[in-house]
Amino acid sequence: SIFANYWQSRATNGVLKQKLHFPFADRPFPNEPARLHLSSAVIERSIGNLNLKRILKNCKSSLLYTIHGIANAESYAIDLFWDLIARFFSYDINCSPILMKLNHPKSLSNKPPQYLPEEFFDDMVFIATQEAEHFLLWQDRLQQGYNCMFGVFPCNNGLWQSALLTTDDLLARLT
Repeated sequence: SIFANYWQSRATNGVLKQKLHFPFADRPFPNEPARLHLSSAVIERSIGNLNLKRILKNCKSSLLYTIHGIANAESYAIDLFWDLIARFFSYDINCSPILMKLNHPKSLSNKPPQYLPEEFFDDMVFIATQEAEHFLLWQDRLQQGYNCMFGVFPCNNGLWQSALLTTDDLLARLT
């Protein structure tokens, strides 16, 4: 992705990433990632409401629906990693909600901010890039093997729902 290339080029120039200016840093985070589904039926975790037998009967095979589901998981994995990078880039470890709830000595708010190391974000950018590659492979498999576009079937957003529950707590997000 463009941002991944930018991130990696900044690393090779020796510029501290903590000084990077994110063009979106002053904007609120979206409740949902942008979806390119052809179907507007992005559903919450309640797959039980779907008539899967009817859907599978209209598919070439259940394998097609399975591949589509894997591609869906990969697409949300991309969103989850980029959301983690953006949301927690300026995260002060001293202000972790879990540490504060436990009255942990490290949660003292009078301490100077302590941010995550650059290497953490290097890894997250690398993983997000890998997830994008995986998604493209599954998308290509759908198109080449089944003449099917990603997004034609309803998808669940259970992975993203878990992200919404951990918007302010890095430790909870990572566990």
